[in-house]
Amino acid sequence: ENQPDDEIKRENNKRDINKIEKNNLREEQEVEAKQDEINESMKTNKKIKIIDSTTDENDDTDSEIPKEELTVV
Repeated sequence: ENQPDDEIKRENNKRDINKIEKNNLREEQEVEAKQDEINESMKTNKKIKIIDSTTDENDDTDSEIPKEELTVV
C-alpha cells in the first residue's frame, strides 16, 4: 500500500537533490567569478605607476600628500 507514497518521496528527494546541486554549482561559479575579478584587479593594480609631471616650483599647492605617501592599493 505504501509503495506509491515511497515512490513519490523518492521522486521528490531526487528533485530536491538536483535543486541543491544546481544551487551549489551556481554558488561555486559565482565565487570563482568573484575570485577571478579580484585576481584581474590585482594584476591591473600592479601595473599602475604614479607619474608626477608637475614641476617643483608649485610643490606647496600641488598636493597635500607628500610623494612618499602616495601608494597604489
